[in-house]
Amino acid sequence: MHAVTTGKDGRQYHVVILPAKDSPFNRGNYSIRGGTNALTVWSLDRGTQDRLLYPLLRVGDQFQAITWQDALTLVAGVIKGIRDRDGNDDNITVKAYDHGGSGQGFEDNYGAGKLFFAALSVKHIAIHNRPAYNSEVWGSRERGVHELNYDYTDARLADTVVLWGANPFETATVFYAEHILPNIQGNTVAEKQEAFEKGEPAEPGYLIVIDPWKTSSYSGEKAKQYPFWVTTGRAMTIWQTAYHDRRLPEKAMALPLPYVEVHPEDAKRFGLQSGDLVEVYNEEGNGTFLVYVTDAVKPGMLFLVMYHWRGTSNSLVSGYTDPKTTIPWYKGTRANLRKLAGAIPSVQQTASLLQQNKFD
Repeated sequence: MHAVTTGKDGRQYHVVILPAKDSPFNRGNYSIRGGTNALTVWSLDRGTQDRLLYPLLRVGDQFQAITWQDALTLVAGVIKGIRDRDGNDDNITVKAYDHGGSGQGFEDNYGAGKLFFAALSVKHIAIHNRPAYNSEVWGSRERGVHELNYDYTDARLADTVVLWGANPFETATVFYAEHILPNIQGNTVAEKQEAFEKGEPAEPGYLIVIDPWKTSSYSGEKAKQYPFWVTTGRAMTIWQTAYHDRRLPEKAMALPLPYVEVHPEDAKRFGLQSGDLVEVYNEEGNGTFLVYVTDAVKPGMLFLVMYHWRGTSNSLVSGYTDPKTTIPWYKGTRANLRKLAGAIPSVQQTASLLQQNKFD
């Protein structure tokens, strides 16, 4: 991804994000968030010029700009009121800005961290979709085991991978998609044969997920009524919040509708082809999507692109939230689909762009 920005010296600078093709971690690709960072660099020519300069206070259904002193006084007053009422911090929780990557999030969060940890002594603070102020927290600390006690090769070579409280349908991490999944699919057998002792069995691994939450997604009857697992994720052509995309005509033209990836076997059963329009639905809600037939997903799974400015993928998410983190099950629900009006030329053209990866 590429962008041009103007520095304080008045000169123009090119900002380019290039993936490390020899990286053993992301397997020669970059994360969507990291890969599109160049597009968020400040520029007068894009929506990035709209930056917040003051805190915003919600008053009714409006946001009102206030001073930093007023914001700090308000936050401190609320925290003191809860402590005076309860005598403890059990009902004081803070969610901070995204954790970023390679420590960037901690740098961006430095001021907020100092405020809540040092000045206000808040105990319960977490970043992004994590239950703690740490990049990767999988619930193992409570068991006396630090969460980062292995590397990616373990996931590729293990006979059995056990995940506690980290359902991969929910998390959909690169660690799972690029390392655990190839192992259980049998695509790392050659690596095992090279790494194991002579004569030691080298077979596809097993995955055991211990998930303590019970939802309608796992109900047998619901599985028959809604046969597809639904997961969501980013797309190279869509920035994380879609805030900038809706202001970029080339982006809107490249992908005018949110899309759903459907495996060829499922597409054949439902009489679908790339470019068709479908309704994806369950008992929570529904949405209209552009079909993209691809074997990038498994049979029985639907991948919905998220953060599209016309997207409706969150309409399918249940009201269930994790009691500790209050995070909904964005990546672990069931749904069904039905064909709508068939293919139309402009939508088919977009599907062709998808298949050719011609987004720029």
